[in-house]
Amino acid sequence: MRLVQEAPASLDPVEASSVYESFPVNQIFDGLVAIDAGLGVVPALASSWRVDRDGLGYRFELRSDARFHDGEPVTADDVVFTFRRVLDPRAEGRSLVFPYLAVIEGAEAYARGESDDLPGVRALDDHTVRLRLTHPHPAFLEILAMDGLKVVPRKVLERAGASAFEAHPVGTGPFRLAERNDDGLRLAAN
Repeated sequence: MRLVQEAPASLDPVEASSVYESFPVNQIFDGLVAIDAGLGVVPALASSWRVDRDGLGYRFELRSDARFHDGEPVTADDVVFTFRRVLDPRAEGRSLVFPYLAVIEGAEAYARGESDDLPGVRALDDHTVRLRLTHPHPAFLEILAMDGLKVVPRKVLERAGASAFEAHPVGTGPFRLAERNDDGLRLAAN
């Protein structure tokens, strides 16, 4: 299949700000959850989740078979890293998903650089993530499906850096970047 559109400015989920980035980002990466054709929330990297009765706590179990394109397993640490990256006070720009995360416990202090801790986002073990909100938010699961929260591999980003990662993204989606040049992008099945 061939699609003609304006070239994306970036293939890094945290920088996705238009439909031109959204399309390839959603082919290369997955989030904890996704939105299906009927606008329902469905599992993606999370095989299941549980919401506390008070609407403040969310517990996600990651798929045990989820792997990045380089073969490395997706871990809860990658999920925590993704959230911390979106809220990083040293970030040059802000992701479109940034303001939606203010509802996470400790997000505002972390994003202002007032705290190194982000208590509302925790890895309980390699395959379990706990999110805690300051108040119930009925659309929180839908927020988790936004482009800016597609899970990225911590080890790859820390080793290569953001610029190299953007040029050669490593995701979990159904396609991986095969080629990028002045003529466009070519994605290959994962």
